Amino acid sequence: MNKLFTLIAVCASFLGTAQDISLERIIELAHQQSIQSRINDANYVASTYNYDIFYKSMLPSIGLNATLPNLNRSLDRITLPDGTDEFVQRSQMFSNAGLTINQPLVWTGGNVYFNPSLQRIDIFGNNASTTYLGNPVSFGLSQPLFGFNPYKWSRRAEPLRLKVAENKNVENKEDVSIQAVRLYYRWLTAEMQFDMAEIFQSHNDTIFQISKGRYNMGKIAENDLLQAELNALTSNIEVKQSEFQLQLASMRLEQFLNEELGDAKPYLDTTIQSVEVSFEKALMLARENMSDFDNYELQLIDSERDIARQRANTRPTVSIFGSYGLTQSGAQPVDVIQDPRDRQILVVELDVPLYQFGLNKTRTELAKLNQEILTDQLDLNKTALEQLVFERVSNFILLQNQVKIARRADEVANKGYEVTRQRFMIGKIDILELNSAVARKTDARIDYVQTLQNYWSAYYEIRKLCHYDFKSNQRIEIE
Repeated sequence: MNKLFTLIAVCASFLGTAQDISLERIIELAHQQSIQSRINDANYVASTYNYDIFYKSMLPSIGLNATLPNLNRSLDRITLPDGTDEFVQRSQMFSNAGLTINQPLVWTGGNVYFNPSLQRIDIFGNNASTTYLGNPVSFGLSQPLFGFNPYKWSRRAEPLRLKVAENKNVENKEDVSIQAVRLYYRWLTAEMQFDMAEIFQSHNDTIFQISKGRYNMGKIAENDLLQAELNALTSNIEVKQSEFQLQLASMRLEQFLNEELGDAKPYLDTTIQSVEVSFEKALMLARENMSDFDNYELQLIDSERDIARQRANTRPTVSIFGSYGLTQSGAQPVDVIQDPRDRQILVVELDVPLYQFGLNKTRTELAKLNQEILTDQLDLNKTALEQLVFERVSNFILLQNQVKIARRADEVANKGYEVTRQRFMIGKIDILELNSAVARKTDARIDYVQTLQNYWSAYYEIRKLCHYDFKSNQRIEIE
């Protein structure tokens, strides 16, 4: 009998049981193959693509355009010099090819281009002929003055937008870790409760058999015997309930990991490294790295851009278009580069908004108001951040102490159970006192596991907040 109770005590301790998979491994699997992790990575990659699009939009673009050919055989109406119209037969073919190189002027919002081209006209019929027109050299400039320059604002916003995406990716990864911690400890608790339920089932069955013998010998009252039987029946129900909860917890973890766990069981690592976290350092890191702050800064830039756009709409706009090139025609392609003529074009366009019933002014005032709201919101968030950092740091420090206390409480409850069990075996106490000791032992173990879960959740919450691993004292980088 003593051997049986010793076995029960060892199994019920749970910490000493050999297990398969640790919290660290679960978090690693979550980052490697969970659907949420893949979504986070895809969103970040999409952000890098968007930045790449912005960057490449400021580089030169090269294009080739051609019409090969444009054939026209038709009767068309033409106007004669005397003002009368006449239908004439057209039989001709038009072909052209050109190369275009465009370069945006980021600082001014304009555009320069190089556009050499070659055209050919074929006339069919009695007066058949072929003529070429070439522009071997052609430069141009398009430049708005006093207008809105979108490139200026994109150069400010897009790098910050990429930084927001990078920081958000780090925070999303820590969210995956937090979710993994929650599901792991739910699985661990369910496994522990199931093991304990089976052990207590065996325990209560044994106690019931012992109680029947003692009742037959007149050593205990009938009420104690009935209590022992009731405990045995209740244990059977608790085993079934705990088995279902274990299956449910395991299934949820497998769905999150996108991985079947098979026969693996959780391994409870009670090693807790002491971590120094100061409020001042955590606050500094949070201000530097939180995506929310960069996102608010980005919104402020967008509001400034809106104000600039609306102000530009209220001012006269001057657009200059100019081009210079060389052109020539001839019967052969080589003729277009022989003795070419100058070709200059200059166009100045003026756009003056006269009266719009105050529409642009109202839009400008609205943009200013939105900017003021964002500025005030940013101030509020700075205050809220200080409070959040203080709460998270204080809670983490508190939990480090609570883990030690919970571990000691678990040890005390285990020892108390052993003492109570020995006294029950020699008949010094009744079964109710033994059941109370079992309950205290179970509650202490569950409290210990829950405290560990709270500790690791708080740890990864601080990592998410600061983008910093306080254990290794280094910034969390995107892998």
